[in-house]
Amino acid sequence: MDKMFPLFVDHLCHMFMNIFALSVTISIIIPTLIPVLFVGLFVYQFQIDAVDRSNRMAKRQTIAALSPIMTTLGETANGRAVIHAMNFQSFFCKKQYKNIDRWSNFNHFSSSTFNWGIWMTQILAVFFSIGAVVLIAVQKENYTDVALIGVALNYSFLLPYFLAFFSQNSMMVRMFFTAVERLMKYDESSMPQEPEWVLKTDPKKGTWPTNGTLEFKNVEMAYREGLPPAIRDVNVNIDSGKHIGIVGRTGAGKTSFIVVLFRIVDCQKGSVKLDGKELDKLGLHTVRRALAIIPQTPLLIPGTLAHNLDPFDKYSENKLIEVVEKVGLKANGLKEKASELSVGQQQLMALARLLLREGSDRPKVIVMDEPTANIDAQTDEILQKVINEEFKGITMLTIAHRLNTVIGSDAMMVMDSGLVKEYDSAHNLLQKDNSLLATMVDALGNGVSNSLRSLAKEAADETKKI
Repeated sequence: MDKMFPLFVDHLCHMFMNIFALSVTISIIIPTLIPVLFVGLFVYQFQIDAVDRSNRMAKRQTIAALSPIMTTLGETANGRAVIHAMNFQSFFCKKQYKNIDRWSNFNHFSSSTFNWGIWMTQILAVFFSIGAVVLIAVQKENYTDVALIGVALNYSFLLPYFLAFFSQNSMMVRMFFTAVERLMKYDESSMPQEPEWVLKTDPKKGTWPTNGTLEFKNVEMAYREGLPPAIRDVNVNIDSGKHIGIVGRTGAGKTSFIVVLFRIVDCQKGSVKLDGKELDKLGLHTVRRALAIIPQTPLLIPGTLAHNLDPFDKYSENKLIEVVEKVGLKANGLKEKASELSVGQQQLMALARLLLREGSDRPKVIVMDEPTANIDAQTDEILQKVINEEFKGITMLTIAHRLNTVIGSDAMMVMDSGLVKEYDSAHNLLQKDNSLLATMVDALGNGVSNSLRSLAKEAADETKKI
């Protein structure tokens, strides 16, 4: 919605009051001008309605045609490296030219209609003023007070001026209402609403979850009605404190598995339980407070690193320094802009956010989405060390494309085409020559395959000792 909309509404109200005051004054001084006033106001209103009927539809089309321009602009800015690499510059230029041409057609018609309305208003103003002068000149013998006649004539000349501005502002306000109409389409009746954030039946803070046991039973989820399920027939039990590696090729359903867990999209069939409670029967915020995620690209709030870690000023500066140094970031960087951090440092910042959550506020389930994708080996070592030391007994789900980052997990979940094809320890799965995990490992070559199998065996031996 245009930010100028309230200003034009304010101007319209002021103009209306001025016109009302002028009309009343003129009517009291020269009552014979009352019919002229009514005719003039009627003609003005007719002209405004005539312009509005054409212009409003044109404005709707103008606003609708602006969306593809902004979308293409955003796509081009975000994907400029790929566009240059694929030599697609001409394609996007032609696409944007077509969008701009379409928008220009509607905008030109809308602007022309609006300007025609202003021009007609000025012509009507001239006729109105001339009519008032002629009427007074014909009946001048009826008026003896020259001062009052001067005031009435002065006001009759001012009235068309204010009426012109009133009609102009009125047309602008009606044009702006097309943006309000578009917003009104997104009301509760036309758009799906997310579930309640907190329910009265939700468990009290600190009483749930206590262990971090997850149970997926016959889970099926599609992103939109009519689309095929992104995941289906998911039946998985994840014990408390276990580290689970989730692997699979692109489009296998790894991210969709996490989408269901966080209730970004609720499952259409089946249920997801955390410590025995079905997540879809709890408030949305209650569920998400019990979970945490270290995303591949963390959310950045405009401001300093300290503001990103603690936007509500809950913690002392010493506490912030402690968690920042724990994850390998510099304490003197708290005052620097978070936008200047590298992608790897942003992931460490997301880990520092989790470290601030202590006691009953600490999540029992942590999801890591490709946590080592943008960091070097040294930073990866710091990350793994902090996770192992600070999050003992917490259930960890790690989505990974690189098998070496999760091969040592307690169990591996191998997904394909939205199904959980395999779920067992990496060592057990690699013993089966026809398993999907074994196929993925062998495809990396003999050297890498042998290394990964050794790591899986070491992890299995370590588990047996425990």
